[in-house]
Amino acid sequence: MRWIAIVGLATSLGCSSGDSSTVADQPAQAVETHEGAGTSAVSNFDRTPALTKADVADGVEDKVATQCAGCSLAMEGYPEHTIEVDGYELHMCAGECKANFETDLDTNLKTLIQ
Repeated sequence: MRWIAIVGLATSLGCSSGDSSTVADQPAQAVETHEGAGTSAVSNFDRTPALTKADVADGVEDKVATQCAGCSLAMEGYPEHTIEVDGYELHMCAGECKANFETDLDTNLKTLIQ
């Protein structure tokens, strides 16, 4: 029963919970930047702690977060679904997760450090 709740939560957040397609099967998407595209380049929220936490979640501090921030860093993200924020690359697990995360970037980043 707990597994159903977790899958339901991941699905409602727009995350992929086990798609049988491979990364190679997924169409490539353009990398988007948030400096001037869709969200304000100026933020009252200090994004650095959240971006740093996402960055080191994969064990390598390189400003590339390979774990999906939209899934609270619990699953693998893919370069095809990248969001660029303040010099960091956030790899998301799916296009839907990326779109949901981008809707309110600062609020979603805050959830990583709460």
